[in-house]
Amino acid sequence: MRTEIVRYKEYYIFKLFNDDEKEISHAAVKILTSRLNGAEVKSITVGGVFTDPEYRRLGAVRIIFNEINKFAEKEKCLVTFLHPFATEYYRKFGYERISNHCVLEFPMSALEFAPRYNNLKPYKDTKSAGDLVEIYNEYAKNRNIMLERTPESYPIPEDDKKIYILYDENDKPTAYIYYSEEYNFVINHNIGVNLNVYEMCFASLEDLIKLFGFIRMFDGNIGSVKIHDCAMSPEVELTLKHYEHMSISHYPDISARINNTQKVLSVVTYPEEKGKFIVKVTEPEKSEHSPENTAGIFKVEYQNKKSVVTKLDDNSNFDFSTDIQGLTKLIYGFNTYGYEISKYMRNTKFNNECPDFFRAFPNRPCGAYEHF
Repeated sequence: MRTEIVRYKEYYIFKLFNDDEKEISHAAVKILTSRLNGAEVKSITVGGVFTDPEYRRLGAVRIIFNEINKFAEKEKCLVTFLHPFATEYYRKFGYERISNHCVLEFPMSALEFAPRYNNLKPYKDTKSAGDLVEIYNEYAKNRNIMLERTPESYPIPEDDKKIYILYDENDKPTAYIYYSEEYNFVINHNIGVNLNVYEMCFASLEDLIKLFGFIRMFDGNIGSVKIHDCAMSPEVELTLKHYEHMSISHYPDISARINNTQKVLSVVTYPEEKGKFIVKVTEPEKSEHSPENTAGIFKVEYQNKKSVVTKLDDNSNFDFSTDIQGLTKLIYGFNTYGYEISKYMRNTKFNNECPDFFRAFPNRPCGAYEHF
């Protein structure tokens, strides 16, 4: 078998051919910037992984991912993301779930606390795409993952999807909502089913209330609201005041793996307070990722938001040990609520309560609107 990498627009297509030169498997990779603990991290996303049915269970995906690992190392991409079809399947390659897809559904009446508000401007052409990026970057800076956006990320919405932008009294863009209206045709007229909200980015509680007030402008003809992904926006649920008839659904979503432990621990933003921790990191037995980049014992000393990270010899003492999957989950702050809960993670053992580690990597909102 042989592999080939083909550049297509912003993607790198990894192709695997059998001995008869038939393409049997492929995946698409994109290089971009993601966010982690206040830092911007060069990363890659993996999508479109496919193997012809007659060639499955023969190691094709493993070969593809080994090539992706080499590519990530060559391009100095510190983290890799994917939407796995099965989280457990990709754990053997060192990936771990770091975000759920969260969907909120509730009747329009649940927004009665928010005054109706219609002073938003429609996004009609790409001249205001820079305003959307400005809003997004401000919203994303204290959240994890939240992939890089450019003005080209915001084409004019199609298929009845719309974007409306909120500006403050100084004409500064501060929030936007991306949505569509869903109707069913019954007998001789349309009946509103849902206002489907795909993205809401905002700078403050006041702006979020105004977005809710904008949604209320539809309450004469649409009865329900469905917010399709707010994993990165816990403020949305916290702001809602009525839970009757509301459903909150979580679906396993984004998985990731760290590609270079020492560099990741070096680039993130640490607290002002002084702290220190030592962690031992291992690779899965079946992983063929470069262990020299990920495994080992690492001492982190931090103060004034910066750190010094040193790789120690293999016989050094450590505060806790974990595999690369566990470390990825812990530093993204997803579903980890300090020592008491984190000690239940598989392949993770704490020798003390590690307060300096959990101060540096607290629970944080994690998510990305993009599907890659």
